[in-house]
Amino acid sequence: MKLKKYFLFAVVMLFAMFALVGCGDDTPDPDPDPGQNPGVNPNPNPNPNPNPGDPDDPVTPSDVNCALDRDNELCLDPETWSWDYNKDNWDGKGMTIKIMVLPINEYDPNNADYNGERKTEKRQLIARLESEYNIDLEYVEYPAEAPWGPERVKWLFQGVANGDDVGEIFLIDSSWIPTLSKNGAIAELYNLKRKTGIFADYNYVQSDNYNLMASSNNKVYAYSVGEARPDHWLHYNQNLIDQYGLPDPATLWLDNEWTWSAFKGLLSQAQALFDQAEAAGSDKKYAMGGDYFEIAQGFVSARGGAFVKSGVVLLDNQIVVNVYNDLQEIDDLYWEPSGSTVSSAEFNNGLVLFNSGSMWFYGSSDRWPSTLDFEISAVPYPRMDEDVNLDSYKVPIGYESMYAIRNVSNGENGLNSAILFNIMDDLQNGLKPESASTVIDPTEKYKAYLEARLATAESVEAIMSIQTAKGLTYFEMIGVVSMSLGDGSHYGPYGIYPLTGSIIKNTNNDKIPVTELGSLRPIYQQKLDELLQG
Repeated sequence: MKLKKYFLFAVVMLFAMFALVGCGDDTPDPDPDPGQNPGVNPNPNPNPNPNPGDPDDPVTPSDVNCALDRDNELCLDPETWSWDYNKDNWDGKGMTIKIMVLPINEYDPNNADYNGERKTEKRQLIARLESEYNIDLEYVEYPAEAPWGPERVKWLFQGVANGDDVGEIFLIDSSWIPTLSKNGAIAELYNLKRKTGIFADYNYVQSDNYNLMASSNNKVYAYSVGEARPDHWLHYNQNLIDQYGLPDPATLWLDNEWTWSAFKGLLSQAQALFDQAEAAGSDKKYAMGGDYFEIAQGFVSARGGAFVKSGVVLLDNQIVVNVYNDLQEIDDLYWEPSGSTVSSAEFNNGLVLFNSGSMWFYGSSDRWPSTLDFEISAVPYPRMDEDVNLDSYKVPIGYESMYAIRNVSNGENGLNSAILFNIMDDLQNGLKPESASTVIDPTEKYKAYLEARLATAESVEAIMSIQTAKGLTYFEMIGVVSMSLGDGSHYGPYGIYPLTGSIIKNTNNDKIPVTELGSLRPIYQQKLDELLQG
């Protein structure tokens, strides 16, 4: 069944902030609603009166303050909820506090193009916080010179170091944390060993999984901003599947037939048909494309492997080596020539069947814009043939969008990092909970998010089968190590992205995976040890 891919754009963008994290063999299970802090209602409401309810009722809002007792069951009920704004009674004396985000219409309810939920209520909350703190609270888009990745990391830590006006609260990628913390740009929020810090001071609790993702040297520097989910899949051109009568990968997954053998067979079948069409005058097409490392990571985890596990780098592990060997073969036979790109011209022109990618790519101007003249579906990476029950199967999660706080101790009007955290905490959690009758189940929200993007109902169901499964996801640290080695960039001398591309593409036929990966392992292990110490 076809679904309108860009149906209800407002709904689409609402979920653009979803990212991906989960639990693995060596980490505790996530919270039931992993995008929220335990006991903090994900759908609060900024009622100017924080004390609703009947004063004659035996249970009144005065019995609990949710800002201080977050896991109290009364904080889930809008009738008994209350919140203590500006717990430090700080006076900003009219100064501006900037929250750096991108794109702004996903986060700022005062933006004319805001496409999120509860716009009016969130506007009311901002107005209240501006009054409570005596500040001007402003969402600001990152500038053009800091679009993403290394450029934004450099812009942030240099700006903080120079005392520039680069904002006070930053929406960042969690993989940037080691670099930003090393450069002193962002504030420490929690010491995992001592159980002390800003989190403890404000009774703020974040799950172990989120703390791990947001930490460096056993110190936490950021916190989650939404519900995080697995997000990286194999994406494919649905029009090519239909046009050439090829087996649909999502249907194969749902029938438990999406195996490594089925995947290789589909590549071979597709390429043969594409070559026949080319001989008859059609444009050259390719069965495979996408970023080499992201695809390698997907296949490694699908085979039950990992690049990093329990503090040990496994770059030359047999599973990893086998995947790189297999992808070398696929590259020789089926991969589009530009290779190692997430949004190549070939794919965007409808000439490539498979590609790597994440859900935020859909509709993004620099990935897969809404102007594409074909529809895209997604499917989990194929399992090993013998892994019928997915006993070994995993889905990697390596990063998430998180908020970090500028490292400041005695700024204008006595501003410090703790006050900034309190402001953001009030903004994120100081909303009155919705009544149970109006709350939409997060799983159903995410399904709607997929339906607005993916071409078929089968594809939606295939991805949801991972989202609702238990124990399949794990936190993969290889990207964090790679980013740290490159001082904020995956593309430094030891960046995992270009190195993987070089090995798999094997232009000169001189890249033996076990040798190349083995030479990298001690370099990565040393950096990982540095990140985990503290």
